[in-house]
Order: sequence, then structure tokens, then C-alpha cells
Amino acid sequence: MTGGDSEDRPETSSDDETFSNRSDNLAEEMGDELTFGEEERDDVAELVGSSPSRGSFLRLALIFEGGLLAVAIGLALLLSTHVSLPILWRWSDILWGLTGVLPMLVMYQFVNDLREMVLEMLGGILNQCSAVDLAFVALLAGLSEELMFRGVLEFWMAQWSFWGAVVVVSLLFGAVHALSWRYFTFATFIGAYFSWLSTGFFISSPLFPEPNLLRPIVTHAVYDFVALLLIRHEYRQQSFEK
Repeated sequence: MTGGDSEDRPETSSDDETFSNRSDNLAEEMGDELTFGEEERDDVAELVGSSPSRGSFLRLALIFEGGLLAVAIGLALLLSTHVSLPILWRWSDILWGLTGVLPMLVMYQFVNDLREMVLEMLGGILNQCSAVDLAFVALLAGLSEELMFRGVLEFWMAQWSFWGAVVVVSLLFGAVHALSWRYFTFATFIGAYFSWLSTGFFISSPLFPEPNLLRPIVTHAVYDFVALLLIRHEYRQQSFEK
């Protein structure tokens, strides 16, 4: 028994060496695979960081704005309230909605840094979109955001304080669009402007004889459409000059 054990020991040592060599080779192979995996991750990161396609942009807009519209309707049902500001189809209010775009376009010309920010973020994507694509995104944004902020939230909060509701909802509207502090301020002011368009702040006026959510919807949608077209045009112009 003892002699047999001593004869087997060298074989065991040889097996250990073989196993050790194989382990080293396997470790080297795994190291190579790990290095390749890191390179792959860099490629994926570069791909994720690239500009989204037109399809991705439209899907994202549909999910966000369509989801916001669904939430607005759900909140109205949950709060057991109707949309306080009716959407009344009247040509006079459509005209007021179109007229309401003009002051916003004037302000648009004086916010160069905000324009540059949006141009850098969305210029490449918008360049891939048609005018119909941009009209779809703008209309969906105008309808869903006005229904949520002015149609549901502001009305529900106004039962405690109308002016408090205008301030809070305008701040919420600014927060949703807060790409920067200045953009937050700009969007908050625009939110208050949309509140005025929808109700006239309930101040007796021949301009707005009664509340109508159609006015801010038209203004919001048309402004977004024109702004998107202008950004796309500026991007194409800069690309052509390069």
C-alpha cells in the first residue's frame, strides 16, 4: 500500500501542473474576452450617445405626449371633475389663438442662447423630419399639455385659489420644460400666458367673453410647429455653410 502511494504521487504532481497550465491559458483567454467586451461596451455607449433617428424621435413624442393626454383624462375622472375649460370650436377663438402666436415669436427672437441649446439638442433629429412629422408632434403637444395643465390641474386647484393655481401650474409647466434655469423661467412665463389666453384671468373683457381651452391649444400647437420649422431651417442653413 505504501509503495503504491509513492508511485502515484508523481502522476498527481504532473496532473496538477497540467491543470495549472490549463488554468493559466484559460485565464489568458478570459482576459482577451474581457478586453473585447470592454471594447464592445464602448461601441454601445457611442451608439447610444449618437443622435436618435426620426422614428425614435416620433415614438418618444407619441409616448410622452400621448401618455400625458391619457394621464390628463385619467386625472379628470379620478378627481370626479370635468374639464372646466371647454374646447369650443369657434372661429373667433381660433383667430385669437393664431394671433397669440405673434408675441411668442417676438420673444423667440430674443432668446438666442435658448435657441442655440435647442438647436444643438434637436437640430440633427429635426433635419430628418418632414413638415407633417413636426405638425403631428406640435399638435399632440399643444393638445395634451394644455388639457393637463390648464384644463385639469389649474381648474381643480382654482377651487381653493385661482391665482395660486395659475402660479403653481405655471411653475409646473416651467419645470417640465426646464432644460436650464433660463429656459425654466421662459417656460413658466409662457405657462402664465397660456392661462391668460384660456380664461382671460376671468376678468370681464370683450376679448375673451368666456373661457375656452381652444385658444391656448391653437397658440401652443402653432408656436411649437413654427419654432420646430425655424430650428430645422437654421440647422440646414448652418450645415450648408459648413
